[in-house]
Amino acid sequence: MVDHKNIPLISRVNTQEDENVNKRTLDSKANKVKRIFSTIPIPRDSEKFPQLKLILILVAIQRFALFSVLNFQSDLIKTGLLGKICSRPNWTGQKDSTLTYAGSFLFAPIAGLLADWKFGRHRVFSFGLLMQFIGYSTLGIIFSNQIFNNETNCIVFYVFYYLSLFSIVIGCSSFNTVIIPYGVDQMREASVITTIPSYFHWYYFFINLGSFLAFGSVEQYTDTLVGRLWKISNIYVAIITSFIALLLFKIPSICGWLLPSPPQGNPVGKIYGVVRNAIGNRIEKHNQIDIYQTKRTTLDYAKRSNGGKFTFERVEDVKTFFSMILVLISLSLYFSEEYLFVYFYSLQADGFLYTYRSPAPILISKIGSLTSMIFIVLLEYTTLGRKLYRVLPRILHRFLLGFPLAILSLLFATILEYIHKAPCIAASLHTNATSALPTLTTGHDYLAYLQVIQYILLSLSEVFVTVGSIEWVYAQSPEYLRAFTYGIFESIIGCGTLIPFIVSLFVNFLTCGGIVEEGSSMGVGCPGCWNYNFVCVENRYCYSTEYFFTLLLVASFVSLVIFFLISCWYKPRMRQKIRGFQSFSSANDI
Repeated sequence: MVDHKNIPLISRVNTQEDENVNKRTLDSKANKVKRIFSTIPIPRDSEKFPQLKLILILVAIQRFALFSVLNFQSDLIKTGLLGKICSRPNWTGQKDSTLTYAGSFLFAPIAGLLADWKFGRHRVFSFGLLMQFIGYSTLGIIFSNQIFNNETNCIVFYVFYYLSLFSIVIGCSSFNTVIIPYGVDQMREASVITTIPSYFHWYYFFINLGSFLAFGSVEQYTDTLVGRLWKISNIYVAIITSFIALLLFKIPSICGWLLPSPPQGNPVGKIYGVVRNAIGNRIEKHNQIDIYQTKRTTLDYAKRSNGGKFTFERVEDVKTFFSMILVLISLSLYFSEEYLFVYFYSLQADGFLYTYRSPAPILISKIGSLTSMIFIVLLEYTTLGRKLYRVLPRILHRFLLGFPLAILSLLFATILEYIHKAPCIAASLHTNATSALPTLTTGHDYLAYLQVIQYILLSLSEVFVTVGSIEWVYAQSPEYLRAFTYGIFESIIGCGTLIPFIVSLFVNFLTCGGIVEEGSSMGVGCPGCWNYNFVCVENRYCYSTEYFFTLLLVASFVSLVIFFLISCWYKPRMRQKIRGFQSFSSANDI
């Protein structure tokens, strides 16, 4: 330790002046950054908090890079690039892209736990950006190396390929977990009534903006060096954008512009302590007579008023956490049905506004993202948002509005499927099991344009459910559990993405007698089967998509009823202040 009393007065004065100069230098750099981002007019009423605008830009860049790589993965086989490098018989790019996207959410609870417990949200945020840059760079290096070298080591290629995907998945999970709570941490003196809900809207807007601008399939591919480099240009774009995102975050952090967020303690340990004390105290008082006949839950026995060790607030926080988990589990049904619907539609050869299969997932994503962005702008800059919040003041009511829209979209899709495949259904009823069924005609072109309506309805449903769930999770979760709870919500979305992948493999096995190589013209049942299309001249079950959507429609009604009952059972937690400022979640807002 330095004894400042023994330092000469002149030296102490010079040291103090140097510190003041360094502080003024950092303040001037931070003010320059603030002036740059203050000119952006979103979110609403955020002129004093330009940090939010930087975070929203990082959200768009992160999603742009991720979707560019996902589009590259889903198109590996069709262009034949991988076959020229190092291929395996059962490689399916669509499956890898689905697993990568689902994995970008599944590790979120672990990242949220570490953010609340050990490292804080600022460090986890930085770690997520760094891991994404490392993953994209590794992916670019291994593909570039295989292109420039004719001799390939497939084992080394696949080891580094999946290591890069794992790095991307960990980085995206860390980023997605802390982005909401870390953004709100930058507004410790904000007018929460207007700014925080607006921040949630614009967060979802920039997610869709990144998806909308992401590089799609590179159709022009030639078997030359330039052609192969052009094919993996999506990866190069992801590397550049992820590096820019890392710089945009690190420079303001060094300047002291972004506020740090210290860890809150071990959330799992706090929950476990309350549960353990409640169970032990209840066992001790099991044989005692309650003269007041008070209705108590098991966790109530952990309160000090009932002989426990914890305060009323701590026990109620834990009770709210477990209730929220049940609501989020019921919400997983919605995401599973939504992604199942989009996943199967995106794999059809005769689907939506295109002749070839490859643009299907990209085109669906573009229309959905554009619809969501337009609707959010209307909510923010017109009276539509104020009227909606006035008519439906409670978050769960706006939540539930998304379920009927999803059901309406599924109903519309089911009707179009029956109309489109009516000739095949009629022919299958008059032929035996071994007869060939007629192929689908290219008529009913108007049906392709009508399918735009179903994706618009589904996108509006996503806005209500996703934005409403973000508001609800933030408003109800305790401060020391916020990143962990939001990580659980992200993992629910990941499970909803992963379930369609598992179901597709199961249906593929039932209808085609096993997993067929993607892009193959051979197979048991139909060419390419569920990987490419539902049209088959030998297997009548490949015509069953209309029945599949009918079952999905029934399941959506069931999920609506389940979520409605659980939301009615849920008792909202009221908090007057969060981090020293007024909470936007009032008694009438939950």
